[in-house]
Amino acid sequence: MLERGRNVEHFKDYVTANTPSWDLPHRGQLPNRFTKENPQLCRAGVVTEGNRHFFVQDKEHPYIEEKPFTWVRGYQVGGKSLLWARWTQRWSDLDFGANAKEGAGVDWPVRYKDIAPWYAYVEKFAGISGNRDACHRCPTENFSRQWK
Repeated sequence: MLERGRNVEHFKDYVTANTPSWDLPHRGQLPNRFTKENPQLCRAGVVTEGNRHFFVQDKEHPYIEEKPFTWVRGYQVGGKSLLWARWTQRWSDLDFGANAKEGAGVDWPVRYKDIAPWYAYVEKFAGISGNRDACHRCPTENFSRQWK
């Protein structure tokens, strides 16, 4: 795996993590100048005043859009995964079998049952958290921290 950017040290480098939005200069909202200078980045709807230092600004890495395409990037070891709050969804049997069912693209050579042990390993290793919603479309089995 290749990584681009600095190593982020937990706690130390999350400078705004425990700062309430009302204590930020723009109350958590992005300044107009920032949104005008970064239309592609801001269109994603995930950038805030408190986390913008983790995202690559449009002028730092421009790209040409032939069709609308929102591509947000993070230049640090771990990329944007550091911004997911350790929450991620597993793919289900419906996802792994969709191409075969719909006759589109190439069928996956594996199914959910083949990947499930690896999901469990990664969830434990990375500290993935979330709800156990008992939804077959979005399996949730081995979270290190359960949300209420």
